[in-house]
This record gives sequence, C-alpha cells and structure tokens, in this order.
Amino acid sequence: MLRVIVESASGIPKKKIGNPDPIATVLFGGEKKKTKAINNELNPVWNEVLEFDLKGSPLDASSYIDVVVKDYETIGRHKFIGSAKISLRDLACGQVKSLPSKNLPLVNEKQQSVGATIDLVIGYEAPASPNLNDQSILDISHMEA
Repeated sequence: MLRVIVESASGIPKKKIGNPDPIATVLFGGEKKKTKAINNELNPVWNEVLEFDLKGSPLDASSYIDVVVKDYETIGRHKFIGSAKISLRDLACGQVKSLPSKNLPLVNEKQQSVGATIDLVIGYEAPASPNLNDQSILDISHMEA
C-alpha cells in the first residue's frame, strides 16, 4: 500500500483575475487520485490521504510519483499551475517507512520553479512476502516433530 498525504501548498501564483482554486492530483503507476479543490486560495490546506493499492507488488527502486497542482475550473480544462516528481527509491529499498516531503518546489512545463511549494508525506507498507511465511510454518512443524 502506498499512502500519500497531500498536506498543503504555499505561494501559489495569483491569476490575472482573482485567486486560483487549487486541486492536487497524484499520479502513480498509471493510476490518478485527486484532492478536493480549495476555492480562492494561494496557500491551500488539503490534508487528504490518497491510497494506491500495489496489489501485492513491492515498490520498484525506479518508482516515483508525480504531483500536479492545477487551478480547478468548473467549465473547460483545469489550468496547470505546477508539478513535482518524487522518487520512491528510499521507500522501495526499505530504508524508510515514510517519506516526509516538505517545501517541494513546483515547476512548470519547462522545469522552472513557479515559486510555489507543496508538502506531502508518503508512506509505504511492503506486501507480506508469502515465502517468508511458508518458511516459518516449516520451521514450526520441524520443532513439533
């Protein structure tokens, strides 16, 4: 299970007219999960938990998530504000169980900072390995015999 807590963002750039209605989307392994839009806010606080079921597969060292922040539009396409790409290598290698990612800079399509940051906490629960469980059952049965 991969759990992404989308906490907040700060310094979202103003629009020409009014403030944006930021919505965050997390993309992982072809799956897309979204937060709610926060109306008229340059420093949105979502505090939403987005979970991705890994269906028993462990994270790969090359795994990453993309976080995309857009200005929610009721009519037409949401306007891109910025994105961040986060490597999950430390989680995949078992070095950490959670990856607090604070003040991640959001970048535009040209990979330039848009002046905004986002705060996330990424948690990972590795799938139980059936081979290890089978081994412990064998060890117990040897002891009883």
